[in-house]
Amino acid sequence: QSGSATIGVTVSNAGLASYSDDFSSGLALWRAINPPLETRGQQTEWTTRVSPADPPPPGGSEGWVKPANNDDWHGCNDALRGQRINTAGFTRPLHVKFMYRTRGPLLLEYTADDGSSWVRVGTVPPSNEWRSHNILVDVPQGALYLRLSYTGDVRGNEAAALGASIDDMQVRQAPSGAP
Repeated sequence: QSGSATIGVTVSNAGLASYSDDFSSGLALWRAINPPLETRGQQTEWTTRVSPADPPPPGGSEGWVKPANNDDWHGCNDALRGQRINTAGFTRPLHVKFMYRTRGPLLLEYTADDGSSWVRVGTVPPSNEWRSHNILVDVPQGALYLRLSYTGDVRGNEAAALGASIDDMQVRQAPSGAP
């Protein structure tokens, strides 16, 4: 006896109006992406930890690009995608604010087509000290995702900013006054 059946699934996820994360609960709100066909980045990954920085970031924890071992330098190609944001009702730009420290440039991008293409909206400059990045982004109305991409180098020295670290991410509609 043989047969076939067709099942249809409809997923409704219009997206959030805003989100924030201090990375104390891991990467539950994020999707770490490592391009599978790229050799660069196969020895590294986004994860979380209690920050070894002195002084630590405000929340005490951080998202960071972790190398496979602490002794060698590794080339990174790692992206961290946030939750879906619904900007359909926004009357002001998207406001993205976070703390960071990074050895090389950290790219901030968005997609409005579920990842088929990404639009770069900012390059976060390197800093060995914790800094705040604060940007207003004109984005299309509708559902979109943000991501942070790091393609620099990393070494597992946990006491230093020898890769990319982020904390206290806030994504929302810009307030009516200056952020």
